[in-house]
Amino acid sequence: MLLTRLHAIAAPRGDGLRPELADMLGQFAATIDAGPKLVDLAAYRGESLVQSGPHPAPARHAALPDGVIPFPAGRRNK
Repeated sequence: MLLTRLHAIAAPRGDGLRPELADMLGQFAATIDAGPKLVDLAAYRGESLVQSGPHPAPARHAALPDGVIPFPAGRRNK
């Protein structure tokens, strides 16, 4: 972590983090190192992945409330 590296530089000069904060950051870094690692989801693509709900894009044929006008498809605002 950046703060612990900066603390290592500043501590010999009498500056740096408070001891309580330095201990807390050290414990936090130890839990991160011992924690679960990231998994590449590319290996799990296929039938094992199931979407948990409907597609987040709204249906195009859905009725709009009164007073709401849709933007024309394919047109960009400038």
